[in-house]
Parts: sequence; C-alpha cells; structure tokens
Amino acid sequence: MLRKTESNPNLTEFGRDVDVERITGRRRRTLQKDRFFGRGFPFYRLNGQVLYDLNEVREIVRAGRVNTTRVT
Repeated sequence: MLRKTESNPNLTEFGRDVDVERITGRRRRTLQKDRFFGRGFPFYRLNGQVLYDLNEVREIVRAGRVNTTRVT
C-alpha cells in the first residue's frame, strides 16, 4: 500500500483489493466481479496491477453510495 508521507503530504494513498476488502467488508472476489462488469469502486491499472484510491473508497463508503453489507 502506498501511503502519504510527511515529506509528500499530497501523495494519494493507493491500495489493492485486499485493502479495499478490509475497509468495506466486500470480498475480493466480489470486487473482481464488480470490475469485470464495470461497476463498483473506481480503480486504476498500473503495470498490470489493480489499485484503488483508498481515500476515495472511504469517501464513497462514508457517503453511503455503495452497500458494503453482506447478506447471509
């Protein structure tokens, strides 16, 4: 996970699907399906790696724009 540092406070915090899973409770496989079907959280591809802006993910969850509860 890339994090902001004191030397560069403007650096965006990026994370992988496992980080988003921890924040939202949505399983990795659900996040992968969401990407495939063009829905879910915005993401970036960098050198074949999928990255999410974790601050953006937190804001979306805070705003209630994504249902992060799991139905059992």
